[in-house]
Amino acid sequence: MIGKTNAGGGGGFAKAGDAVLRVSAPAGSTVTLTRDNIVKTGTGWLDAENTNNNVYLFSIKSAQFSNDPWTINATSGASSASLSVVINGSYIYSAVISFRIPAGYQEVAYIEADGAQYVNTGIAANTIGRGVFTGRITSASNYTSLFGATNSTSAIENVQSLAYRPSDGQFFLDNNGHMNATAIGADTDFTVDFTVSSSALNVTVNGAETSISGTVGTITSRPLWIFQNNYGGTSLAVGVHARMRGVQIYNRSDELVADYVPCYQRSDNAVGFYDIVSETFIGNSGSGSFSAGPDV
Repeated sequence: MIGKTNAGGGGGFAKAGDAVLRVSAPAGSTVTLTRDNIVKTGTGWLDAENTNNNVYLFSIKSAQFSNDPWTINATSGASSASLSVVINGSYIYSAVISFRIPAGYQEVAYIEADGAQYVNTGIAANTIGRGVFTGRITSASNYTSLFGATNSTSAIENVQSLAYRPSDGQFFLDNNGHMNATAIGADTDFTVDFTVSSSALNVTVNGAETSISGTVGTITSRPLWIFQNNYGGTSLAVGVHARMRGVQIYNRSDELVADYVPCYQRSDNAVGFYDIVSETFIGNSGSGSFSAGPDV
């Protein structure tokens, strides 16, 4: 996040007419400000408002004002993040940097599928106790799944399944048909949060909760796919048109087994998820490539 307020005053650090950049970054980071051949290294002070962060201050002389952006880089061990900021006036500029993934990856706001891409989580559907999916449906995708797995290569209902279809809100579970949960229309943000146990299914879509109780039948051991349903290891249909901002998956003991951060690899710009839990990158298993949202 970047903002600015009016600057003023004088002194040795920055004089009237200059600009000041205030960067908040994880404590212990090395923070630099670069543009062209200019490199400035900030000195950090503990942030009284957030003791996990340091505050780094930079003075930018009026002669250096420009619409060409500066790059703020923060590194700490194997983690890094960057932001761009245009400094073109006498203001106090503020920026906040956080990083959750290694230096070889750039976190983005979301990854987007056009129907041809999907992520194979490798997590057996019958081991999942909870899933939380946050994103946006970008266009109508009838009869396609936001996520899912089934043991059948041709059907999703009345077979061993675990899947959610946003166009009509149907959630498919075990081999007993489906539950009518809440649908998600085109151009709509969503949070889908489901929990499943041996005796109940609860699905909450954008705050609207639906649940059923009773004996849950057999769920496939096939791995869950995201942006598409896994039809017995086969991609049968065009997947959902959607953006995904984050995914968390828990096992039946309520332990977090996957925490997916949208990102791209700096080495080749491949777009996918970085799993904080397993510390691995998971890319596209379909055709084409995901689109990446803005850098975070």
